[in-house]
Amino acid sequence: MSSHLKMIKALLGAAIISLLAAPAMAQNPASFTAPGAEPGDGFWQQGETLVFVAGFDSDVTVTGTPELQVLIGAAVVNVPYVGPDGGDNATMRFEYPVSTGDEDLDGVAMANNSIVNVGGSTISTANLNFSAQIFAVNAALTATVVDALAPALTETSPVNSPSSSATPAYSFSTTEAGTLAVGGSCGAVEETSPTLPAAGSYNITLTAPDNSSDLADGDYNDCTVEVTDAAGNTSSSLNISNFRIAANTVPSQAVPLSYPWAIALMMLGLGLLARKRLAAR
Repeated sequence: MSSHLKMIKALLGAAIISLLAAPAMAQNPASFTAPGAEPGDGFWQQGETLVFVAGFDSDVTVTGTPELQVLIGAAVVNVPYVGPDGGDNATMRFEYPVSTGDEDLDGVAMANNSIVNVGGSTISTANLNFSAQIFAVNAALTATVVDALAPALTETSPVNSPSSSATPAYSFSTTEAGTLAVGGSCGAVEETSPTLPAAGSYNITLTAPDNSSDLADGDYNDCTVEVTDAAGNTSSSLNISNFRIAANTVPSQAVPLSYPWAIALMMLGLGLLARKRLAAR
């Protein structure tokens, strides 16, 4: 998925930005536009930018850099104001670049006291002055799923080495569901149907890179496992511990001698020993 600014499509009509700190002043109902999923795509990943737009009933004047507080997972993220949206002076645009490790699979939400004037910033319209005020938005954006966290893999059972099987078993665990990929000098039977439906431990059968042929006898030190989650985040490569295949090697054995040959060799040895003793006299 390319990195780009995703323009906002979903209008939350029930999300009302209200003034908390000026009871004598009339409240200013304002529309609030928040990230919504593009057709067929509900995930925001690292390098992509969440765009939030607050709209007012008249032009708004902003000084400084107010912040929008958004809850991503368990973390409150302060999203800075960047200017009016598309030149519309009745709007405020806030942008947040998704960072590695951000994850909220059930949708982001507005944190308490959502728009905050910080560092002396002010927000005002023709009728209202929101200087030093805090606004609240109560909205859960379940369609806005953030996933910039890649699966983490751990080896749980290495190949039994040396292996007498040309298709040895191997086990690993993943912290997320995803799609399996085995690399290096190895493939896996499971790559023909590579979906791992949930986090957990998996047993796979190693093969040649074509995912069906036996591994040849020899040492293997470059095989890897990766898992890519539904958002397209790929884990770091898990190096499969080095192993040796010895499925087709015939162990060396002593060749038995026939009885006459054994007698002849014994007699030869005795003769050499007798000659050595005579020479020593």
